[in-house]
Amino acid sequence: MINEELIKEGLAKVIVYEPNKKYLNHYKELEDIAVTKEIGMWSNK
Repeated sequence: MINEELIKEGLAKVIVYEPNKKYLNHYKELEDIAVTKEIGMWSNK
């Protein structure tokens, strides 16, 4: 999924619009990893 790849690369932020919560937990986990690794928009550069 393109959404998954963008989040993994730190190029997108997880935003949820009800009722679309099917992948919320999965996407939040990926976002947390990107933040921790300081990837993409989460980098300090």
